[in-house]
Amino acid sequence: MAAGNEVPIIHKMMLILEHLESVREGVTLAELGRALEVPKTTIYRVLKTLSEYQMVQIDRHGRYQLGPRLASLASAVAGFDLITISRQTMEELSAELHETSKLSFAMKDEVVVAAVVHSPTGFGIFTQVGRRFPLHAGAASKLLLAHRSDLEVAKILERGLTSYTGKTLTRPAALREQLEEIRSRGWAEDNEEFLDGIMAVSAPILDGSGRIQAALSVTFLAIKRDRKDAIRMSVVDAAARVSRVLGAGTPVPARPARTLVPELLGHDG
Repeated sequence: MAAGNEVPIIHKMMLILEHLESVREGVTLAELGRALEVPKTTIYRVLKTLSEYQMVQIDRHGRYQLGPRLASLASAVAGFDLITISRQTMEELSAELHETSKLSFAMKDEVVVAAVVHSPTGFGIFTQVGRRFPLHAGAASKLLLAHRSDLEVAKILERGLTSYTGKTLTRPAALREQLEEIRSRGWAEDNEEFLDGIMAVSAPILDGSGRIQAALSVTFLAIKRDRKDAIRMSVVDAAARVSRVLGAGTPVPARPARTLVPELLGHDG
C-alpha cells in the first residue's frame, strides 16, 4: 500500500509492475488505465521508461508484459542467472557437435553475445562475449526479432536493412515473411547472410510464461551445411532443456526446415 512519504511516480510504477505480474497474458494500455484508475498518459510515460530498461515489454498485439530485465534482477537476488544455468548445456552442445555455441540477448536495437563456448577441437568459429549484432541479420538476431511487437519490427524496417552478403534479406516484405516462419516453427537459421561462408542455427530459451529470454545458437562453416539438420535438432533440444529449468512447458519440436534467410547474429551466426 501507499505510504504517506511515498514517491508518487515510483508508487505508480510498482502498481503497474504488480498488475503485470498478476496478468501473465499481458494487458493493453487502456486495460491498465481502467484497472489502476490512473490516467493513460501517466501510465504510458511510466511504461515507456520501464520499456527502455527492459523491465516491461510489448508483444505483437500491443499487450504489455513483464520484461527480461526483471529475470536478471531476480538472478542477482537469488543467485540464479540464465548464463550460469545455460553453461553446462552449452558445453555439452559444443562437445557433441564440435562447434561453437552462443547465448545471446536482445538489448534495445541490437543483439549481444552474453556467453560463448568454443569448439573443443579448436577449429570452430571464434567469437567474443559482448559482441553486438544488428537485429535483421543472423540466426539469433532474427529469432529474437521475431518475438518483438509488430510496431518494433516496423521501426526497424523503416530504418532500412543493411546488406552484409549477397544473401542478406534487405526487402522488408521478405524479412516479415521469414519472421512469421520463425515464429511458427520455433527456430531460425543463418544461411551465410551476415558473413560469407558462415552458417548458424538458433532456438529460443523460454521462461515459465512462454516468453523468450535468450537465443541459443550454434555457428558452423558453410562447407558443413550437410550437417545443418542434425545441428538444428541438437540446438532445439538443448534450448528446450534450459527452458524447462526456467519453468517452460512442452519444448518446441524440431520440424523440417524451409529455405531461410539472414541471421542477425553476426559473423558467427
